[in-house]
Amino acid sequence: MVKSNRIRIVKIGGSLLQLPFLEQRLLRFRKRFQNTDRIIYVVGGGKLTKAIFEHSRRLNMDDETCHVTCIEAMFINATIVSSITGWPIQTLADYVTAADSTETAGEGLPPDTLIDCRNSADFEFRGLSAGCNSWQMTSDSMAAIIASKLGTTQLILLKSIPPQESGGLEQLAKSGFVDDLFPRFAKELDFIQFGFPNASDFALSVPYKTESKES
Repeated sequence: MVKSNRIRIVKIGGSLLQLPFLEQRLLRFRKRFQNTDRIIYVVGGGKLTKAIFEHSRRLNMDDETCHVTCIEAMFINATIVSSITGWPIQTLADYVTAADSTETAGEGLPPDTLIDCRNSADFEFRGLSAGCNSWQMTSDSMAAIIASKLGTTQLILLKSIPPQESGGLEQLAKSGFVDDLFPRFAKELDFIQFGFPNASDFALSVPYKTESKES
């Protein structure tokens, strides 16, 4: 497994696709980091997943079908981000294979990569969420799982609004700012920040510590 502190995971909230000048915002945000840093982006489903949720209630769709369809919606949004930024899309399995084949973690990999989350075997989403309603797991938790799988401790979640709660991740989950499962999957990480739109790109919150890192 690739392990590198030069690999960062950035989740782009699906609702941000409605922002004006999104391409310029993302490219300015990228300039905050060194060119040698490798950044992996996970794009949320945004309004598409909300529409799927509404259809699921009306049509009585089963949870697994809804979950898989929402991941398809994430891929659609990732394709849109790829089209405006030029960043390539890869599955996590392909990225790990490419990373493991390099002598130094991250060397030889594209500086920016959007992850295709459709292959559930990559993340074992069904197994990780066993016994949980599939709607409890969103792209927030998926981004945390990817960070853990790649051995990086750095995760940034870009959202449309800043967190309204000053407590830890459990409190943010209770308020609905992140999904209910996020504190569980983020416990191995020690660098979690939230970003939200400002005048030029995205303002970043102070780093949040996970429960395991506080103890």
